[in-house]
Amino acid sequence: MTKQVVGCRESDDIMDAVKTMGDMKVRRLPVVNDSNQLVGVVSISDIAQEMRPAMDSLFDELTKATK
Repeated sequence: MTKQVVGCRESDDIMDAVKTMGDMKVRRLPVVNDSNQLVGVVSISDIAQEMRPAMDSLFDELTKATK
């Protein structure tokens, strides 16, 4: 187990969470509220799933631009 827990706040921007994951080399972050109560855990797969529609749209636009 890790001695220092790394996490994020529920009000944090998703890109801040991604940066923290990268900096700390972790795949999951506990999410706490303003009272420091655990309200969830965000994983890299959660982020990827949420970003997929935006990425699909971007690739579609790039494909159209190259035709």
